[in-house]
Amino acid sequence: MVFSTYMTLFYSMLLGMVGVLCRYFAMQVFGGVTFPWATLVVNAVGSAIIGYLFGSTPPGAYSPFMVAVMVGFLGALTTFSSFSLETLKLIQSGAVFLGFTFIIANNLLSLGLCFAGYFLGKHY
Repeated sequence: MVFSTYMTLFYSMLLGMVGVLCRYFAMQVFGGVTFPWATLVVNAVGSAIIGYLFGSTPPGAYSPFMVAVMVGFLGALTTFSSFSLETLKLIQSGAVFLGFTFIIANNLLSLGLCFAGYFLGKHY
């Protein structure tokens, strides 16, 4: 059990580095002067990957490597993939209203706090 935990941590760190490099590469390729294309691309790709992994893996059958891909690689590439998966799980479980509430709350709270943080950083 401990070996598995250490291997998951090791794979997560290793794949996190790969995710960061992919994110950086996407920023270089897609730029985003007038529109944040790189962010849109990594969010979309990350969401597709995490959705595929979740859909193709039986419940409870996650290997240390699979967890590392989801947490390390996709976590470094984009946190939007986690948001997308959590929303999918809520809606799949029948909590459709809660799923849409989660979407609205995340967007409003995150954007609101981004603006608030910007304001504080600019003026204090």
